Amino acid sequence: MKAKNWIIKFLLVFAGLIVIFLIYAHYEYRHIKIRTIEIKSKDIPKEFDGKRVLFVADFQYDTMTRFNRKQQKKAIELINAQKKDMILLGGDYATWEKNIPKFYEDAKNIKIPELGVYAIYGNHEYPGEKETAENMKKIGFIWDLDGTLLDSYEAILAGIEETFAQFDIPYDKAEVRAFILQTSVQDLLEKVGEERGLDADMLNQVRAQSLAEKNAQVVLMPGAREILAWADQQGIEQFVYTHKGDNAFTILENLGLAHYFTEILTNQSGFARKPSPEAAIYLLDKYGLNPQQTYYIGDRTLDIEFAQNSGIQSINFLASPAACNQQIEHLEDISSLSF
Repeated sequence: MKAKNWIIKFLLVFAGLIVIFLIYAHYEYRHIKIRTIEIKSKDIPKEFDGKRVLFVADFQYDTMTRFNRKQQKKAIELINAQKKDMILLGGDYATWEKNIPKFYEDAKNIKIPELGVYAIYGNHEYPGEKETAENMKKIGFIWDLDGTLLDSYEAILAGIEETFAQFDIPYDKAEVRAFILQTSVQDLLEKVGEERGLDADMLNQVRAQSLAEKNAQVVLMPGAREILAWADQQGIEQFVYTHKGDNAFTILENLGLAHYFTEILTNQSGFARKPSPEAAIYLLDKYGLNPQQTYYIGDRTLDIEFAQNSGIQSINFLASPAACNQQIEHLEDISSLSF
């Protein structure tokens, strides 16, 4: 009986120690400590006299199933708030290799001090050193379709004309074209629906049916097939995010292009429409893409805004003051850009 009581007491004490350890670990995790150390040595060059060096390591705000981006951003804000002349990053940026690109995605917000930022790998990076380096160099293209890869506006306009005719809505081709290039077909249907007391979803269903019947009228933009093949040869991972419906899959299959894309997202994929960054964030997280090396390629201002909001780069047929944008005149120009 005494032995049994001793075991129970031991287990209770052991459980209590575990609870205390977990509470302390949680507290330490959420309360970042900053220590100031003055280093005096005759070996330090006089140019470094009075300089402040901020050393940070062991971020590791992830588990196997979760990445605490909120806490990581809090740490980076704290780094930016410190007075420093140089930053040294000591490694172990994530616990799991797959999450290392997520650290770099937020680390781009670190404000670079006068003497720069320097970093090394920690033991968590070394097992996947090659993969980590490759992830940072990996280039991703996310393609728009209409007006970018596909010369589809004539088919789109014909579908809108037929839809308007069914509901006795006046149709001006030049006016409609200018409107959808500036905004989107969805915005047009919502505007017309509100003006005429019609349901925009119903208008869109009629238009989608009409457009599906015109898939054969959709052709490639000049140079589209060649630039997709070039990107594939360069090892660039390619995706699609379009406001088209799921008939995009049929069109790309019919044109023999579907095999170029790792994933194709349409307006049926469940993401908020551009310029919301939802779709880009999904692709960045799922495939470990580096935002600095990921490009959204489109033909409208909306596409540039999508890239800006997503924190990625833009290649567009339009000029823009946005720092993320590179303008092209033809698709083949992409192969001569600097990546």
